[in-house]
Amino acid sequence: MSEETGGRVFHVDKTHPLPQVFEELQQEIRSQYAISYTPTNEKLDGSFHRVSLRTRDHNLKVQARKGYSAIPSRK
Repeated sequence: MSEETGGRVFHVDKTHPLPQVFEELQQEIRSQYAISYTPTNEKLDGSFHRVSLRTRDHNLKVQARKGYSAIPSRK
C-alpha cells in the first residue's frame, strides 16, 4: 500500500534499529521537493493513468505514485 501512494516502508530490526530509521527519515525530509501535475486529458472516466517521473541526474531518486485515477470530484 505504501508504494501505491508514493511512500515506502521502514523495517526495524536488530540490524536496522529505530534510531537509525529516524536518522534516515530526517535525512529524507530535508531533501524533499514537491511538484504538481495537471493532466491535459480532462476525461473523468475512472480509468488509471500512469505518470512517469525521472531526473537528468541519475544519482537522484524519485519517489512518487505510479499514476492517478481520473475520477470526478464529489461536490
